[in-house]
Amino acid sequence: MNFGVHFMREEELLKDEIDGFFDKEIFNYLFPIKEKREGKSVYHYVLVSSDKEKVDPDKRKMIQEQFKAGSISFEEIKDYSQILYSGWGRDPLESISDKIRRAFMSGENFKLTFDNDLYNAARNCGLEEVKKLFEKKEVEEADENGWTCLHHAAYGGNPEVVGYLVNDLHFSFNVKDKICGRRPVHIAVREGHTDIVKFFLCREKIDVVDENNWTLLHYAAYGNHSEIAQFLIDAKINVHERDASGMEPIHVAAKNGCEDVIKFFLDKNIGIGIDDVDSEGRTPLHYAARKGDLEMVKFLVNKGASIYAKRKDGKEPIHVATEMGHINVVEFFLGKGISIDDVDSEGRTLLYYPTRKGDLEMVKFLVNKGGANIYAKIGDDVKFIHGPCRRTLQHL
Repeated sequence: MNFGVHFMREEELLKDEIDGFFDKEIFNYLFPIKEKREGKSVYHYVLVSSDKEKVDPDKRKMIQEQFKAGSISFEEIKDYSQILYSGWGRDPLESISDKIRRAFMSGENFKLTFDNDLYNAARNCGLEEVKKLFEKKEVEEADENGWTCLHHAAYGGNPEVVGYLVNDLHFSFNVKDKICGRRPVHIAVREGHTDIVKFFLCREKIDVVDENNWTLLHYAAYGNHSEIAQFLIDAKINVHERDASGMEPIHVAAKNGCEDVIKFFLDKNIGIGIDDVDSEGRTPLHYAARKGDLEMVKFLVNKGASIYAKRKDGKEPIHVATEMGHINVVEFFLGKGISIDDVDSEGRTLLYYPTRKGDLEMVKFLVNKGGANIYAKIGDDVKFIHGPCRRTLQHL
C-alpha cells in the first residue's frame, strides 16, 4: 500500500501509533503483521524477543530490516517471537493497547483459535453448512479471546447465520469478549455489516460501549462506514460521547483517515463541528497532523478547520506535525501563511521540537527552506544555539 513519499506502509503507521502509546517502551521489538486466513485479514502483534539466548542480535536486526522493507511474514517471524495479540480484522489500537501492554509485561499470550470448525463455519459458511455442523457438535461457549460463534458470525457478515445462531440456537448477543469487552454488535459495526447491525439493534440498546467507552459510532467512524453512522444517528446515538482517552467519533475518523464519514458528519448538520475538541483540546486537525496524513490535513483545512487551534498545552497542529517529523505537513501549513517562527503557549518556535529530538532533517528544512531563526528564544531567555539543542545545530 503506497501512502506517498512521506507516508509509511500500513504496518509502519500502526507501529508509529504503538510507539506513541507505549512511549517507545518496546521500540524496535513490537511488530504488527498482517496475513490472510480464509480470505480475510488477521492482524498479529508479535514481540521479537530481547532475550539474547533466544534471538541473536544479527537475527533481530535482519527481522527489523525485513519488516521495514515489507518483506517479513508471520510464518517467518513466529519462530523468533511471542504473539502478544491476534485478532480477526484490524482492531483500533486504543481498544487493545492495554492487552498488548499487559502481555508484554507479564508474558501472556493472546491468540485466536484458527482451526475450530464451528468458528470457521460461523465466519465463512452458508446457513445449511452451519446447521449441519451444529447438529454434529456441541456448541462451545467461546474461544481464548472470548469470541463466541456469534462474534465470528458478526465478523463474517452472513445475516442468515447470525439470525440462526440467535433465533434458533439462542446464542446471547450480550456476551463480551476478553479483548476489550466487545459484543457481537461492535464487531458487526467495525466490519461494516449494516444488515447485521440492524438485526442486533432490534434487540440491543443503542448505547452499548466496550471497556474503553467506544460507542458503536466510534466503531463506525473507525471503519469509515457512513451508512451505519446514518442508521445509528437516526436511532439517536450520542454523537459527542467520548472514549476513555477523550476522543469523540470525529476524532477517531480523522486519526484513521476516514474522509467519507467526516464529510457525512459535517454535512448532516447534527451538531458535529470541524473544530470539535477532545478532552485535551485536540481538534481533528491535530490528530491528522500528528499522524502525518497530508491528504486528511488538506481535506480538513478545505472543510474550514482552523490551522491555529490550540490544544490545552498550547500546541497548534503545525507544532504537532513538527514534533512528529512530518515535513510535508509542516510545509503545507507554512504555505497557508503560518509563520516559521510561530510560537506555542510556552514561547517555543517550531525549531524547538526537532532540535530537542535530534531530528536533523526537520531542522534542515526549517532553517534552509523556511528561514527559521536559530537565535530565537525558546522560553526563559534561552536561545537555540545556547540551549540543549546545540549538538543538533552543529550538524548544519
